[in-house]
Amino acid sequence: MKTIKKWGHGHFFSSRILFVFLIVFTLFEAAEVITADKKQLIFEVALKDKNPQIDKKSPNATVVHEYKFQLDSSNWFYNFVLENNIGPSPLNSLTFLIICYCGLLVTLNLNPSDFFGKDVSRPISIAALSLILFYFIERYTYRSFRSTVLETTNNEYMLVQLENSWMLWSGIGLAWIGKMMKRGYQLQKDQDLTI
Repeated sequence: MKTIKKWGHGHFFSSRILFVFLIVFTLFEAAEVITADKKQLIFEVALKDKNPQIDKKSPNATVVHEYKFQLDSSNWFYNFVLENNIGPSPLNSLTFLIICYCGLLVTLNLNPSDFFGKDVSRPISIAALSLILFYFIERYTYRSFRSTVLETTNNEYMLVQLENSWMLWSGIGLAWIGKMMKRGYQLQKDQDLTI
């Protein structure tokens, strides 16, 4: 009963509701992607030897064409890791769920009047690790399709570099915050013991 009161009347009530909503939404989205038939992997590609087609609409505005390469894949690993035509990859959803759950745990245990009263470094570090792992798994799986795109398109198109470095930097930032929270908790604990 104490946990329910803590949940409903805490300082972070709105963020807890947001995390629960994001968790439920992600579960429904992941279920749709996993159960869908005729999934195709999607890759952003560019013309290898030419510039992309550009339509000049006015002196100040142009339309630049972007290209997507869709590929049928029966490989469960690729379907689990990479983006597809139905929605985000299940690994992406799983990473997002881990981050949301860790955020929910932090808001349940963090007290603004006693910021370092509880050790919340573990869920922060788990969220950081999940972001960093997802970055490397997705990046190197994606890059393994370079030759497939070139061969399938007769060297006309090449794979565009995946823009997901924000995940790595966010993970490093969260890991640093986790270390600072752990250090703050230990200092607070030592201070309480000396008083």
